[in-house]
Amino acid sequence: MVREVACRYADHGAAWSQKKRCISWNHIGGLREAQGYCCKDNDLLQGEACAVLLACQIADNQGDVEIVIEGDSLVLWQQVTDRSASPHWLIDGEIVTIRHMLDNHPNWKFLWTSLEGNFMAHFVASWCATNRHCGCINLASLPRAICTCDNG
Repeated sequence: MVREVACRYADHGAAWSQKKRCISWNHIGGLREAQGYCCKDNDLLQGEACAVLLACQIADNQGDVEIVIEGDSLVLWQQVTDRSASPHWLIDGEIVTIRHMLDNHPNWKFLWTSLEGNFMAHFVASWCATNRHCGCINLASLPRAICTCDNG
């Protein structure tokens, strides 16, 4: 059993290290935009940091509106929000940039969400990997089950 869990964790890490995703919702909770990209990161924390940085870059193009950026990595959330601690060396640049962007946009919030509340982001990442897709996603091409999986 322990070996099986360790193997699944290693497989999960290998898969997620190269699939990044960012999704955004409108003010009533509908899927508004999705992007996916692939990178060569071999570290889950680095991948999560890149995904939050992508979300910040997308949010920066939305104008001066209230933005909530969510991520399911508690470690990354702590790295961004605990200003008294030095960021992990592997994601130092991303953390500094994310903090700077949050400072420049006081109406933005970066929140931690449970994995169970973030299935859509993971499904979008899997869809991107399966379809070898990078960049903006035509929402009509996503299966309806993905577009509605976090709606309750």
